[in-house]
Amino acid sequence: MSDKVIFWTPTIDGLRTNSGTIGGIAVQMNYWAEEFLQNGWKVYSLSKEKFKNYDGIRFLYFPYIRRVRFLAEILLPFVYFIIVRPKIVISRGADRQIAFLSFFSTLFRIKYIHFTASDDDLKQDGITTYKGIDNKLYFWGLRRTKYIVIQNDIQEHLLKSKYFREQKILVVPNVWKRTDYTEQNVEKDIDFLWVGNFRDIKRPEWFLELAKKNGSYQFAMIGGSYHESLYQRCREESVKITNLLFHGKMDLDSVNQYFNRVKCLVCTSCVEGFPNTFLQAWSKSIPVLTTFDPSGRVSKYGLGVCVSNFEEMNISIKNFFGSAYEEMTRSIDKYFVKNHDVSLRFKELMEFLC
Repeated sequence: MSDKVIFWTPTIDGLRTNSGTIGGIAVQMNYWAEEFLQNGWKVYSLSKEKFKNYDGIRFLYFPYIRRVRFLAEILLPFVYFIIVRPKIVISRGADRQIAFLSFFSTLFRIKYIHFTASDDDLKQDGITTYKGIDNKLYFWGLRRTKYIVIQNDIQEHLLKSKYFREQKILVVPNVWKRTDYTEQNVEKDIDFLWVGNFRDIKRPEWFLELAKKNGSYQFAMIGGSYHESLYQRCREESVKITNLLFHGKMDLDSVNQYFNRVKCLVCTSCVEGFPNTFLQAWSKSIPVLTTFDPSGRVSKYGLGVCVSNFEEMNISIKNFFGSAYEEMTRSIDKYFVKNHDVSLRFKELMEFLC
């Protein structure tokens, strides 16, 4: 009989059906789910719709309705753990549900793994973590979670500084499949690309300003509306910029294919975890120009250019495609498979649980 794993998230369903906002959590959980499937596991996840099977994944109904959600978060781990009897349960990102998942996993002797999704997940005064009682439930559950998978050295420091002494901690940068959507002989007609959901912490307005100041280069933006007012402001402003293509929301397959046209990915965020967009770029040997450097990897391995403010980014754009560009692409080729291949990381995860 095959071992069973539950990915405790509704985001895989949304990604596979191209419904809702597709973020980093959905992409990463989907890659891990596919790897478990390929290794003979029975894979379950959650859906806002009724029970269904989709591409080999069995989806369990979870009513994400405000008036019953808190009760469902308490009861459904108990119910589904009894029905499915999983060997492993996996969650990702800051969420009060971790309190209930860690409690019932201990009760039923299930191996529960929590993946962090951002540095802010481990800051009690962070930008994205819950407040009040929800914050207390989240950290209460996190401290009782035996297996924690983090993305970078900063998160490891944050965990240890908060007296997480009993947990087993594994550092796993986000994973990707390099063979996905790679096309040869495609014209590289986009010099600089920005990809992300439109949120204040991602500072998309910087990219608009960069396009204005660098009219000899072609810019493009892809992303959905997380903060609607910010999205609309950027969309309206983009119409005035002749060298900027504003695409709005695109499904994951289309974004991956679009990267074939790109020479450089730009990240303007003030905080991240380990951006999936970096992996999309590096899987195609595309360097990044970024204000955020996870664990110093961009600088250490020569995967792009790191800057600390807008002025430095603007200067770097003017000089980006010099002699160092080809050297960066070669460095990416050496780095990527060794650090982000999902099959290698799956083996590492299994050893971590032993």
